[in-house]
Formats: sequence, structure tokens, C-alpha cells
Amino acid sequence: MYRPYQSHDFTPTREQMIRIIRENISPISKTEIVSLADSLGRICAQEVHSQNRLPNRPASQLDGIGVRFADFQNGMPDTARWKEGEEYYFSNTGVAIRDGYDTVVVIEKVSFDAEGRLRIAQVPSAPGEHVSPAGHFLEIGELLATPGMRMAPAHLGCFASGGITEVEVYKKPVVAIIPTGNELVPAGGPVPAGKNVESNSVMMAAFLREWGAEPLVLSIIPDEPQLIRAALESALARSDMVILNAGSSKGSMDYNIDVLEQMGRVLVYELGHGPGKHASFSMVGSQPVMGIAGPPVGAEITTDFYVHAAVDFFLGQPDVVPPLLEAALQEDFGGMRIDFCARLHIYLEDGVYKAVTVPRSMSRGRSVLHANARLYLHAGDTYTKGDLVRAELLVPKEYIR
Repeated sequence: MYRPYQSHDFTPTREQMIRIIRENISPISKTEIVSLADSLGRICAQEVHSQNRLPNRPASQLDGIGVRFADFQNGMPDTARWKEGEEYYFSNTGVAIRDGYDTVVVIEKVSFDAEGRLRIAQVPSAPGEHVSPAGHFLEIGELLATPGMRMAPAHLGCFASGGITEVEVYKKPVVAIIPTGNELVPAGGPVPAGKNVESNSVMMAAFLREWGAEPLVLSIIPDEPQLIRAALESALARSDMVILNAGSSKGSMDYNIDVLEQMGRVLVYELGHGPGKHASFSMVGSQPVMGIAGPPVGAEITTDFYVHAAVDFFLGQPDVVPPLLEAALQEDFGGMRIDFCARLHIYLEDGVYKAVTVPRSMSRGRSVLHANARLYLHAGDTYTKGDLVRAELLVPKEYIR
């Protein structure tokens, strides 16, 4: 069936699209209790306070010998007759100081002569030297985390010291993924002639897990309006947000926008940048539906830009800006009529970072293999060979050689 393409006056840039998403997503308020081990990467929902006092007795800060400072008040005493367990004892790092002792001499200042007589090279400067007082590391009731903090390994270690075994965190946003298209078959099986592998949901689900969301992948839905609507209704009932993949362009079987108009409000019909221009954003009641274009490169970029931002906003987090790297472009580039996100390959030559664009004609496999950065250009931006560009890195800078 022929379906005439409708142009739209409002096609947001990347910055505008993120603003629209932020304005329409409310942070998740539901919480759950998880084990300490399962709290890594989760968002803390309540203040966490220590239940322990550590050390619970004065403890040695390092390896050495425990002594009484009073024995050094008149300078260095004659230690030749000192006996272990009487005037001194061996005190190890983190071990409680024995009763009757109050100071530690570091082991590097301790020696014994051939007859086993103790020698101390330096007089302690004050009582309690190299001794951690009780509560030096943690006090009962000490604040360890506040709501909105993303739990890192160091937090978990601190919680463990504080006697915390469970943490209240915000629930992960559930994001349903609906792949659509008559031409698609599931990944991992045979590919009949004329069919294509549905791989976007695999990529999207991996992104979602990495960002702290819970993916819910539905079966491939044929290009039939009634089936698309039924899948959307089912997905909305089980998730916080839905990704409707493909079917939003100008093909004769692209019905997704029609269905979304019937079910809710389409706020964005298409983007003002490529790749992934035919992405959309709708609200069905209070739930967002992100339409992501089918071609894999555009799907990857728009998922990373906009679904990532949505997950961050659900979790009450800021939209994280990717790390940037300045590199010298090795070709003339730009002059696009709309904003454009180019894939770059950055390499290091003679101590200078240099960048070349990854050709759009390159296969998907080679493109993923070579691209290690992106460059977002606004409409009309032009660069000439040798210009410095600020690229968004897809890998840590140390991986670029």
C-alpha cells in the first residue's frame, strides 16, 4: 500500500531531543531491598548508616612493636634487658593494642643484636603514635551513602565494614523492546532467502543492562497495525518504557507512527540528524515510547543517545557526557544540510591523535571494528584537513594507538 511521506516542521537536534525526553520522564519511586553483593551499580534510595564502630578498640596502624610511652619520657631507655610480653610486644597492622600499651614503634626502627637484645632507633614523638583510636575508620551512625548515589565497589566495601548486608535501592526501569518487520528472523537460526537477522534487540538489551535497566525483549511483530497495537499494549502493561524498533520511516509497511497516533501523543515524528533520522518519541498515557529506526548504525547511535538518557532520567541521574578527545581530522568533511553524527577512527601517530571518518559505505562489521569515536556535526558545519575536532570516545583513550 502506498503511504505518502509527511514532512514535519519540528525535527529536533540531539540537544533538543534530550530536553524533550527529560521533560516527559519522571524518576522511578519504587524501591526494593537487595543484598550487598547485588547492590553494585544500583541507585541508593535511602541513607545508609554504619552499624559498627571500627576499630572497636585502639589498633596498630602498621607493623611494629607496642610499647608504653611513659618508658620514653626521659629519652631513649636502655632496652637491652627488655623482654617480649613485658616491656614490648609485636603489634601488627589493624590488630587491637594490648591493654597496658599505648604506642607503636614502626618495625623499620626496631632491630636485635646478635644476643637478641632489642634496639630502638627512634624515640616515639607522642603517646598514641601510630595507633588508630577507636572509631577512627567508622563510627556507629556515620553516614555512608545518600539517596541518588550509584553504588561503586568502594561503597560496598565500606558497607561491609559498617555491618550492612542489605541496601534499599530504586528498582531498575523495565524497558520493553518490540522488534517489528516482516523481513526479520530471530538471531541464531537459519536465514531464509530474502530475510534478515533481527539483531537490534540483542544490542539494545546489552546497552540496557550496561546502563542499569532491565530489558524485556518481545518476539518479532509482523508489519500489521493490529498486531503492533496489541504488542504495544502488552509491553506497556509490563514495563516503564517501550522501544518500538523499525517501522517508523516511509516504507509501504511502516505503520508504527499510525498506531502511536491512535494510542497516545507523538511528540517527535523524526529527528533533525542522521543516522537514525526516522526515530520518534511518543507518550502513551504517562509512559514513553521510543521509536528507533531499523538500520543498525542509526539504531546504535539513537539508542545510545536517547534511550541511555531516558534510563538515566528514570534513575534520577544526569545525562552523562561521553569523554572527549581532540584529534586532527585527516580530510575535508561536513557541509551537511542536517545535523550528522559521523563515526571516526582515531589513531596515534608521532604523539598526535589523528582522525579519519569511517565511510558510510563500509560494511557493518568493518565499521564496528574500526570506529572508536563519534563526531556530532551541526547542520552546515565544515572542517578542512588538519582541523582539530572534539570527538566523543567509544573506548578509553588508552586503547587508541
